[in-house]
Amino acid sequence: MKKIAQFVICTALVFCALLALNTQKTSATNPNKFSPTELADYINYSNASREERGTLLDTLEKQKALWKVHLSLYQANTTGLTKEQREVVTDTLSSLGTLFVANRGDDAKTLLTSLKKRTFTAFPKEARSQAFGTLGGMGLTAQDAMFFSCSCHTLSDFCDSGETCREAACTNPTEWGCGWLLLESCNGGCIPGGGTV
Repeated sequence: MKKIAQFVICTALVFCALLALNTQKTSATNPNKFSPTELADYINYSNASREERGTLLDTLEKQKALWKVHLSLYQANTTGLTKEQREVVTDTLSSLGTLFVANRGDDAKTLLTSLKKRTFTAFPKEARSQAFGTLGGMGLTAQDAMFFSCSCHTLSDFCDSGETCREAACTNPTEWGCGWLLLESCNGGCIPGGGTV
């Protein structure tokens, strides 16, 4: 049964990817364009177990490529995006090379802050979480991408509806793996109802 479910999910992802590729411009400067290898890596990540996902995110290049495919598919397959929302996704895609570097300088940090603010203004929480806080095609959340005791970033709250990210719930903070595009620290835990720990 699990193999059938994986086949169905994989087939759906390939269909969505082909649809996205079909609607993309052929320009080499198109930030939405991704390679068949990047798509295969995205599908592998989507179907990976929790244990395998961490190794699939082990370099910034891999993270950048996975987000490029994810955001491209999101933009191509999400109906009803406003002009402002499309611009935020496109600008984020164009900025991935600046954001996913080992030592982000002040310009990159300013860009990250600006894009994040635009994201929080343009998207309601559910859509924001789907586009910028979830990586993969199986409903994987930022919390699933790395398995830490800390599952969210207190200033970029992508917790499920009815939950709030609270610092007191975090016992093992990390430098990255949560928040916007998983580039921020994991410094909180998702608490149901937004209550305290």
